[in-house]
Amino acid sequence: MENPIPNPHRVKVAILDDHVILSEGLKALFNQSAEVTVTDVYHTVAQCRAAFAVAGNLPELLLLDIQLPDGNGIDFCTELKKKYPCLKVIILTMFNEITIVKRSLMAGAEGYMLKNSSSSEMLEAITTVVAGEKHVDKDVRDALNKKNGKTEDLIFLTNREKEILTLIADGLSDTKIAKKIFLSPHTVRDHIKIIHKKLGASTNMECVQVAKKKMLIKN
Repeated sequence: MENPIPNPHRVKVAILDDHVILSEGLKALFNQSAEVTVTDVYHTVAQCRAAFAVAGNLPELLLLDIQLPDGNGIDFCTELKKKYPCLKVIILTMFNEITIVKRSLMAGAEGYMLKNSSSSEMLEAITTVVAGEKHVDKDVRDALNKKNGKTEDLIFLTNREKEILTLIADGLSDTKIAKKIFLSPHTVRDHIKIIHKKLGASTNMECVQVAKKKMLIKN
């Protein structure tokens, strides 16, 4: 049974998935929890796009399928993140192919979950992402590591870090980057230090090379 008394502290989530039984099941499941309330369920990109254009309809987080009848969820994620930077997106799919996972994260998704995840895993992903962190399904991580023959975790860059790294790739200096994105040179340099650490690189150009190889920024 759905909670009849809305809790203002519950995360407002919308679902975009063309599988009616799955999406309605997730809605019922989440609305029984203390952490999440599902505000809307959409079955096409057009429905979701039109709804979000109406003031007050934007949720905190969108669970987004990849295969949709009128579009691709990854492409739609890119569109949404440009229009609504504050919106959090978790890709919800059956695919665990490395290229799809990387494309989803490059499109701006903060999370990537498989549809066979347990309810507790889904709730953990939602609360983690809303708190400002990335979250990738453990089975996806394991599959990626197995395919790569590596034990290393996926590397996550924030949108700001990706922006700075892209500008470095374009040949801009620290001071020019700072001026372009309205930050102090000191703050930009702090971001660059973090990028170096995340990528295990010692120079800016090495960072760019590693990021492109791992598809963290576009070539």
